[in-house]
Amino acid sequence: DYSGIGSKSSDWIVNGDFDTGKGLYGYTRLRLDGETLRLSSGEYGLSIAHAQTTATLRYIFNDLLTSPNQVVNGKLKVFGDNYRDLQLYAQHFFTKNWGIATRLDRDEVPKTWRRSTISVIYRDDCIWYELIYQRNDTALTAVNGKPQSSLFLRLNVATLGTSSVRSTDVR
Repeated sequence: DYSGIGSKSSDWIVNGDFDTGKGLYGYTRLRLDGETLRLSSGEYGLSIAHAQTTATLRYIFNDLLTSPNQVVNGKLKVFGDNYRDLQLYAQHFFTKNWGIATRLDRDEVPKTWRRSTISVIYRDDCIWYELIYQRNDTALTAVNGKPQSSLFLRLNVATLGTSSVRSTDVR
């Protein structure tokens, strides 16, 4: 049961974080099986923020599947699997309005880079524009076994509610 509510005992969720108040922030979220107390999934993250620079390192894992998929002749037999992902996100503003950002996602099971992005950012008090180049090598987006590349424009209007682009936590 992947939901954690299919048995008499619910799964336990453990959440913790710290903030030094000086630009260092860390967090963890873990899920423990309600019957065996086995660690089944979770994430750890550490963010550093200083003046115009922010960086976050995040590790995510999932061990919910008791019999994970197998790869035969380089092909996945069944979709869905346990995973171990490492993510790095960083952004830096050279001026009040202009900056760059990058994100790298690595799948630690086959030891491959799954996704990488780099972007140029323009921001002001109302709008955040981001021109993004992305290379995606996940099983869902690969065409004929080759990674896909994309170029797109992201627009966030800061006055229409909360905006995640200003956060140091990329969860």
